Amino acid sequence: ITFNEYTNVAEISEILCKGCGTCVAACPSRAIIQNHFGDVQIFSMINSAIPKELKARGSED
Repeated sequence: ITFNEYTNVAEISEILCKGCGTCVAACPSRAIIQNHFGDVQIFSMINSAIPKELKARGSED
C-alpha cells in the first residue's frame, strides 16, 4: 500500500495483491473493497479452513 500525496489517497497495487483481505479488514473507514472476493467467497474460505471435528461440535465452546 502506498500513499499518493497529490490525491491524498492510499493506493493498493492490484499486481502485488495476494487477495488475503487483510487491508480490507484493517481499513478503519471501510473504504477498501476487495474485487472478486465478496462475503460469500470469504466466508466459504473460512468455513473450509475449519476442521470437520470443530464444525461437528458446533458452538458449544
